[in-house]
Amino acid sequence: QLAAAEHRLRVAVGAKDADEISSALQQLQVLDEAGFKSRPSSRSISQARGDCLDQLPRTQLVKAATSTLRHLEQAASRKQAAGEKLLGQLAAGTDPAPLGVALDVDDNAVISALREDSKGWLEDTRDALQEAKQSGVAPSLIEQAKVMFLQRLREHREKHQMVMSLQEC
Repeated sequence: QLAAAEHRLRVAVGAKDADEISSALQQLQVLDEAGFKSRPSSRSISQARGDCLDQLPRTQLVKAATSTLRHLEQAASRKQAAGEKLLGQLAAGTDPAPLGVALDVDDNAVISALREDSKGWLEDTRDALQEAKQSGVAPSLIEQAKVMFLQRLREHREKHQMVMSLQEC
C-alpha cells in the first residue's frame, strides 16, 4: 500500500495536479501513522522511466510534492488576483465624459484631468491584460478586456484630436 501511495504521489507531482498531490500526501501520511513499512520496489532501475521523481527517496519526494503544491497554489492565487484585477478594470472602464458631451474648451483643467484619467485607465488595463495573460486567466475574459481596451483607446484618440482641433480654433 505504501509503495502504491508513493507511486500515486510521484504521478501526481509529475502531472502537477494539486488536488491529487494533496490527496496522495494525506494518504501517505495516514499510512505512515498506521505503521506501514516501505518495501523495495519490484521494478528494477532499467525498468524505470528515467524520471528523476522515480529515483527520489520518500522524504525528498514529500518535500518535492509539498513544494510543487505550494507553487501550484501560488499560481492559482495569482491567476485569481489577475482575473479580479481585470474585472475591476472593466468595471472602471465606464467613460466619465463620453464623446457626445460638450466640454467647455476654456476649462483646460477639466480637459487635462479627463485626458489623464483616460491615460491612467489605459495603462492600468494594459498592465492588467499582460498579467492576466501570464497568469492563465480565461481567454474569453482577456478578449472582452481587449475589445474594451481598444474601444477606449480609440475614444481617447478621438477626444484628443477633437480637443486639439477645438484649441486651434
